[in-house]
Amino acid sequence: MYTTNIKVKLKWLIRFVLRFFMRLFWGYIQPNLHRSKFNQLQKFKGIHKNKRCFIVATGPSLTIEDINLLKGEFTFSMNSIYKLYDKTDWRPTYYCIYDDIVFKNNEADIRSQQFDCAFYPYKKINWETPFSHPIPIVDHLCVNAFERSVVPARFRKIKFGVDIASRAYAGTSVAHFAIQIAVYMGFSEIYIIGADCNYSGKNKHSKFLEHKFTLTNTPEDIHKGLMDDYKCAKDYCQRKGIKLYNATRGGMLDVLERVNLEDVQRK
Repeated sequence: MYTTNIKVKLKWLIRFVLRFFMRLFWGYIQPNLHRSKFNQLQKFKGIHKNKRCFIVATGPSLTIEDINLLKGEFTFSMNSIYKLYDKTDWRPTYYCIYDDIVFKNNEADIRSQQFDCAFYPYKKINWETPFSHPIPIVDHLCVNAFERSVVPARFRKIKFGVDIASRAYAGTSVAHFAIQIAVYMGFSEIYIIGADCNYSGKNKHSKFLEHKFTLTNTPEDIHKGLMDDYKCAKDYCQRKGIKLYNATRGGMLDVLERVNLEDVQRK
């Protein structure tokens, strides 16, 4: 039994070391080897300086009425948002997808869409189209309890990418990915809607976007990861004078200052 435990621990250690260095390679070294592939991202730098945008998440609180309030605004959205296109003529200015599992589960539908402009993580997803742009990603160095227990805290800290042409950083959700892109584009006011951040209930998404959904972690761990993401983005935005607000109706995203969507629309 003792020998078996040593073998199991050694197996986990070897797997961790290999995965750790692979993430370092893909996140820091590999983008520099293919720098020309990401130079085209520089055309997005500061293109919306001092403008405002809305990041539309797909939580249960998202409604068609809220979506329609955003017509004429700069918007980002994500994942299965296209499933409500038959109920509104609103379309996101920018589409983001981050999770390779989400992409795989919806690949046929996503590939059939014609987005105005889309972003995805290089190497995690293979989606080359005239309108989609790969972004180099530094992935999480720690993905399980064992890894988190042996890696110093400074290496586990959530980070915020200031130059997506160089690298962006992984978060718990695609929203962290989208906020980094929005900041790079120069937006000075960023509003989040549909970010309920609650995975303990029956409904995980807006009723217009229901699809098979399997949690890869506990609701509590996911919530903590989301809050860490938003706090990281909030801290960076505060330092740079960028306003980051939560315009979600209800939900559990309390680390950001809350605002009412209708009041924002009257501004």
